[in-house]
Amino acid sequence: MNREMQKGIQAYHSGNMKKAKRHLQSVIKKKPKQAEALHYLALISHSNKSMPQAEKYFQRALKHRPQDALILNNYANALKDLSRFDQALDSYRQALTSDPNNPDIHFNIAQTYEDNGLFSEAIEHYNQALELAPDRQNIRICRDRLQEITGRRNSGPLHEPGQAECASGTILQVHALIREHENEQAEELLRTLHRQHPRETALVCDLLLVLIRQEKSDDIQDILLQSINTSGDFFSEILNYFTGENQQHILDAFENIAGNISDPTKLVACLDTMMKFRKFEAIDRITTSLVESEDVHAAAFYNLRGNNFYKQNMYSEAMRDYQAAAEYNIILDTIYGNMAVAYMDMCLHDQADTYYRKALEIAPHKPALRSNHILGIHYNTAYTQEAIYHELLEWNKQIIASKHRQHHIQRRQNIQGRLRVGFISGSFLRHPVGYLAVGGMAHLPRDRFEVFCYAGNSIQDDKTREFQEAADHWIDIQGLQTEEIASLIRAEGIDILIDLSGHAEGSFLPVLACRAAPVQIKWVGGQFNSTGMSSVDYFLSDWASTPAGEEKWYTEEVVRMPNAYITYSPPAYAPNVSLLPTLRNGYITFGCFNNMAKVNNQVIDTWSELLHVVPRSKIILKYRQLNDQELADMFLARFKHNSISAQRVELRGSSPHSELLRQYNDIDIALDPFPYSGGVTTCEALWMGVPVITLPGKTFAGRHAATHLTTAGLGDWVVDSKEEYIQKALDLSRSLGGLTKLRSQLRDQVRNSPLCDHQRFGEDLGQLLGSLWGQ
Repeated sequence: MNREMQKGIQAYHSGNMKKAKRHLQSVIKKKPKQAEALHYLALISHSNKSMPQAEKYFQRALKHRPQDALILNNYANALKDLSRFDQALDSYRQALTSDPNNPDIHFNIAQTYEDNGLFSEAIEHYNQALELAPDRQNIRICRDRLQEITGRRNSGPLHEPGQAECASGTILQVHALIREHENEQAEELLRTLHRQHPRETALVCDLLLVLIRQEKSDDIQDILLQSINTSGDFFSEILNYFTGENQQHILDAFENIAGNISDPTKLVACLDTMMKFRKFEAIDRITTSLVESEDVHAAAFYNLRGNNFYKQNMYSEAMRDYQAAAEYNIILDTIYGNMAVAYMDMCLHDQADTYYRKALEIAPHKPALRSNHILGIHYNTAYTQEAIYHELLEWNKQIIASKHRQHHIQRRQNIQGRLRVGFISGSFLRHPVGYLAVGGMAHLPRDRFEVFCYAGNSIQDDKTREFQEAADHWIDIQGLQTEEIASLIRAEGIDILIDLSGHAEGSFLPVLACRAAPVQIKWVGGQFNSTGMSSVDYFLSDWASTPAGEEKWYTEEVVRMPNAYITYSPPAYAPNVSLLPTLRNGYITFGCFNNMAKVNNQVIDTWSELLHVVPRSKIILKYRQLNDQELADMFLARFKHNSISAQRVELRGSSPHSELLRQYNDIDIALDPFPYSGGVTTCEALWMGVPVITLPGKTFAGRHAATHLTTAGLGDWVVDSKEEYIQKALDLSRSLGGLTKLRSQLRDQVRNSPLCDHQRFGEDLGQLLGSLWGQ
């Protein structure tokens, strides 16, 4: 991917359409047949309502990629907006032929049929979409709502019980009117019901739908304003209910009324929700007017705008607004904490540490703040193991021991049935927890263990479903307080509780601090070191991640698996491994797709030395931070300081996961950063046939890659010094025959190794848990 193309795509995904268009037009000026650039230009034109231009670009893109499901699907969306439904359906069907298991295409077909009154066909495709994505609530809501309208609803009430009991007959009448597009009569009935039941989300959604159909934008704004003032989280519920153009109507309406929301707390909450829907430009406009008004709440609005820029990986702009917020001298712990996280992402760890400490002086007992600091110091080369251990003990003192009363729980005696094992996390999804834990959990011997999952997920995906299928019991703990969750776990009689959250966002470590189970263990998920907690009994590791003699740096007792402490579940959508890139390029390409917070000056110095000794070689770095041009320039400047030109360093920003995996086909040899090593990233590189060279650090976080490589039978890529690191990469780069053979065999080697042997891992984990219980 050339630099101009990369900049265009990054600008598009950051919401800067003008910049994206400029770069992409430059690409097609030089390469008129570049289908991906044409596709993105079509999407930009579509978003700007330039429909003739969008259609022209779609057709040009399809001329060169006639079977590309994504382009066909998006072209159909454009045709649908032009009310050319027959052509839209034809394009959707072609997309489905190329990608028959894509739930989004089925959903779009269903929406098109529904818009044309073909309800049976619509329900059929909603059902097919749900078979492929059973946890997609927007699909389920649309299907259920249509089934109720047609009188063939079969999966429970859409509306809440109070509404169904008081107005079921009227609701059926309303839906009959909606089905017949009798919108004025439906509106009259819905307004009456809304006055009686203003908190009923589904009622408001029905009313908004008929107002959208009648293009009553002022009325839509009035209803939203009333509802938002009634319920702070209403906006999020509404947006999850609607899809496509209807959702866009709601977003546009909210943008128009944002200045009229009287409660600033609710306004901030609503703008936070808009951020999740990537309405970055709208939030910027709204918050700009708010901060310029010098409102008493300006600090909160500046901070919000800073978060908005941070979410777009626009670090300079984010820092500017955080600093403006700090000038008001209020909510400084929050602002300083956000500045520290941004500095950490920018790999400016000394600055990050300074602002973490400023925030902690103000709020020493704030758990998320102290956990973020603990994460940050693992990236920072200035911290020794002893200093890190001290901070972990301080966490236990300030957050845990001082705030949570530990319960004494006796072990169940003379257990006749299975041991009850609980797993607690907010990351039962596409996350290191999903890729590294679900296989082992699913293969715990069910004759000996009963599995409970305590889930704090606000998002669900295909990995969530794997966990749900693996669990005997799935318990949703969203919205519950720490003591409530601990009481629930105790009431279930859990024998062994395993934490899968650690010092990460949405941590449940405070639940373990309350002693929710007689045996408590730390495993995957925010697992970069000891928890520092006296209430966590065991730390699950292996001999590569925690070598003999390192136990003194853990507050828990270290227990080791015979192979890796994890088992890797590669995604089914991973592309095939390509031929060795150097065979087509004529030079070696190194690469690293790790978080750029790990790429410190020592790492860049080592990589620069390697580039000097391997003639004509290049390096590709890829992570979301590199969407920010100023930050990308900073990294290029670090290489330039070592006499490495920008032409030898390619920086790539964020992309969908499947695309990230595909880009491993551009790399010959992967380079692991230090002292914070790559975990899932290492597994992904190996799965894509790319060897990884690692120099293990001193902490658990620094030894992830060492574990994965050793477990896959590739321990000779684990080195002991920077000199050996460079020599190993040099030796590999000189052996093209060996690299070619390795690339063709590596996926099978990983697949057949203990790294992916879920059955073996489950049995080993079961044996370990049994021994810890005393069976």
